[in-house]
Amino acid sequence: MWWLCLFLPLVLLTRVSNYRDVIAVQQGSNLGQPTENYNLYFVDADCYSRMTRVAMVYEHPGLIIRHHDFENYPQGVTPHTSAVFDYCIAVVAWGMKPFLASPLDWAGALISPLLAVLTATFLWIWARACDLPHRGIMMVLFIASPILVHGQIFGRPDHQSLQMLLLAIALGAEWKLASGENKGWAMVAGISWGLGLWVSLYEPLILFVLVQILRGVAGRSTWSWKNQRLVWGITLGIFLLGALVEFRDAPLPEGPDFARWSATIGELGSMKPWDAELVRWVGLGLLLAPFALLLQRSARVLSVVLMAVYLLTLWQIRWGYFFALIFVMISPWVFAWLRRRWLAWVVCVVSLWPVASEWDVRLFGGQEQHAQHLSEMMALREIASGVHAPSLAPWWESPALAYWSHQPSVAGSSHESLRGIVDSAKVFTAESPVEALQILKARGVHLVVVNDPDNLVANSARILGQSVNEKALAYTLFNAPHSAPPFLRFVYENQWFKVFQVQL
Repeated sequence: MWWLCLFLPLVLLTRVSNYRDVIAVQQGSNLGQPTENYNLYFVDADCYSRMTRVAMVYEHPGLIIRHHDFENYPQGVTPHTSAVFDYCIAVVAWGMKPFLASPLDWAGALISPLLAVLTATFLWIWARACDLPHRGIMMVLFIASPILVHGQIFGRPDHQSLQMLLLAIALGAEWKLASGENKGWAMVAGISWGLGLWVSLYEPLILFVLVQILRGVAGRSTWSWKNQRLVWGITLGIFLLGALVEFRDAPLPEGPDFARWSATIGELGSMKPWDAELVRWVGLGLLLAPFALLLQRSARVLSVVLMAVYLLTLWQIRWGYFFALIFVMISPWVFAWLRRRWLAWVVCVVSLWPVASEWDVRLFGGQEQHAQHLSEMMALREIASGVHAPSLAPWWESPALAYWSHQPSVAGSSHESLRGIVDSAKVFTAESPVEALQILKARGVHLVVVNDPDNLVANSARILGQSVNEKALAYTLFNAPHSAPPFLRFVYENQWFKVFQVQL
């Protein structure tokens, strides 16, 4: 166990390596009132939407949120987001409440690193239970993988960190069942699959179906109907409980607007089969995996799972978290063909050279860009303190503005709020003030917030499938705010933003 005591602090250390991007020292006071000497900032727009939900359940325990009023104002949206992760963060916040002045923000910032520690703990216990060789190598890969670190990073309260924990447990339990283990592991598999399906009906569902098919085809020698019925029964029971508790009719993404918007989202992009990013995620050991696994009869099913998730990652980058996680779990078999432990460690260290180069960029590259982003978020928070009515802002800024101001916004960062995203894009690219005024009236907007017009107009034009218009309203609002249309009164500016009050 002393090895685990060594590894877990390293897991936590890599996950909080971005603390300078999250914790910002504040100076001065707010409206004459002294403030804390720091504020926390989350790393993605989606995180602020999640934390808006968490703030609601934190204040009203037992609340199940089936509708978002804070995005796509005034219609709101019916989200796919589930309550499980909301309450994970809220429980941590309640525990921190006696000790911290901002327990909610701290809980949101720390939840993913804490889940990473739990995932690492399970992997170590599971590897010992399976008597796997090279468990230390597995832990080193888990600690160092940049894509896993990103999914579990400090300041990123995203349900993918919870999904990684649940799917690691589910896949590990399924492996134990394939080895002829008892119903205890069947219960563990059922609970983790069920919770995973409650959290999301995307990655867990695809992996669940894939694993069950492979277990039926390739694992017939160890197939136990009693254990399998237990897995399926518990999975179905938890899934139905989740459906009963959180029943909603959330729409599926579709249409040309979604296709254009999703093209601006990095994790929804695709990859080339030879993309070097894959090697930078897990190391050169990836190149050895197909040969090492196929040489071991007991690991051939694992190679099929890895290949399936690899293909899914080529289709959508968001699968990269689970690709790296599965590679880490099967790494003991990848390096098992190296009989001598010292040789396996040498090969492992050498294989991490691309990972080290990625860490070099992460730790020492783009510092100016990160500092600018943090400065921009601090400026937006300053604006939010004076927002007391519904607003229209760039879609990637809207969730943070809604979280800090406690006021709804037209746009959002989810596909469910796509109509609001499209309408905000139409306002920023409008050449005619009448077109913008009609949208602002229909949406009941009181404030318009603009920032860098080049980026704003380019992104909006891409979403609308148009070319960039040099006469777009956003250019006038930012570069010549006093020349804005008469229904937009210039009321405030700072280094990054300009704010206008809508006068109808």
